[in-house]
Amino acid sequence: MKKNDEDWMTISKERTFELIESIVDELVAGYNSQIFMSSYRFMYMIKKLKRVGKRAAWTLVTQVKQGDFLPYAHEIQFSTRGQDVVPPIVIELSNGDRMMLEGQIDRIDMYEEKGKHFIKIIDYKSGSKKFSLSEVYQGLQLQLMVYMDAILENHDYFKVDALSPAGVFYFKIDDPLLESELLKGDMTENEILKALKMDGILVEDINIAQAMDRLIIENRKSSVIPFELKKDDTISSRSKVAKEDEFYKLIDFVKETVRDIGDEISDGVTKIDPIKLGTMTGCQSCDYKSICQFDQSFGNRYHNLKNYKDDEVLEHIRERGDHAELDK
Repeated sequence: MKKNDEDWMTISKERTFELIESIVDELVAGYNSQIFMSSYRFMYMIKKLKRVGKRAAWTLVTQVKQGDFLPYAHEIQFSTRGQDVVPPIVIELSNGDRMMLEGQIDRIDMYEEKGKHFIKIIDYKSGSKKFSLSEVYQGLQLQLMVYMDAILENHDYFKVDALSPAGVFYFKIDDPLLESELLKGDMTENEILKALKMDGILVEDINIAQAMDRLIIENRKSSVIPFELKKDDTISSRSKVAKEDEFYKLIDFVKETVRDIGDEISDGVTKIDPIKLGTMTGCQSCDYKSICQFDQSFGNRYHNLKNYKDDEVLEHIRERGDHAELDK
């Protein structure tokens, strides 16, 4: 869109689909296109890629059209390498060493209100990952808060005096039409938008929520973000929100967690202590099972974690701001 000087607010569905078609065709041509045409399986994969790409792209466009935040940058790197990159996050460890965090942010949206610039971070996911404050608190979901910290610490890169957090979100790249066709037939545009609604947490501010979805007051429940209003215009408890100062405390808490992890790495801690949260374990995606040889029949035990409610996590971080555990 940037290359062709396309506008988010005026681009049509047909033009969006046309761009996806050309992008996928270009990607396929960049490899050996004969391979992709060699079997019905490969041809189906290309067809599916185009379908999912079109659905995701048009949903993203619709979400932007429905608000006042505009995409500012894509695939922004914070690193020590390369040109035009945001500096890495530097963490001072207990022994005096420095640990530098590097990464790449899929998308950054910006919105200005009364001279204040708000930042919204979006991370694209192909899986069904849900945002969980409980997992943030227990060190399992640090990515989005680390991204926000990297941006807030480097406002000069964005040529503004200061930046304020508005929200962090996952966007699942998927096509809900396939399951719907099998179960109940075609979905409406609004049903698709709701099915692909972003998941995350935003600042507890109705004005900011409206800037992300200007139809909130009319619809009471957003089809873009996890936010809804009660009949008296107060924010529903089903909304995923945190006050602005809580957002900053969450970021500081995550930095402390990262520092603790860095200290353990620096100290050479390699204890066999995989976590377990519900049915999910740290062993499920581990590449070192053959080395660790964790086996409960040999006396090994999981480090069991609890699923905390959002208000429990926020209350703890707000009142204590340290790493003392929640009362069990």
